[in-house]
Amino acid sequence: MDQYKSSPADRSLATLAAGDFGRPYVMPPNTPTEHVRTMREAFAKTLNDEAVKADAAKKKLELDPSSADELEKLAKEVTSQPPDIIAKMKTPLAK
Repeated sequence: MDQYKSSPADRSLATLAAGDFGRPYVMPPNTPTEHVRTMREAFAKTLNDEAVKADAAKKKLELDPSSADELEKLAKEVTSQPPDIIAKMKTPLAK
């Protein structure tokens, strides 16, 4: 018995639609690797800072960051979808 009841195409569409990007910071293509590394380290350090965590808790803000590696993997998965999946996704986004 197949583990999934939906087709591979439908699972791809779900990945595209429900990607957990949250509010990512993005940089333009061809940004020097050192700049990307600096930004990633700065955000990681900020999100692990006790004062930042306390301020977020005081303001009842949820901090649930995804790692840069997780977001990069998700971005690659989303942007590598076949054209038919992209076409299916355009319909609900057009509304």
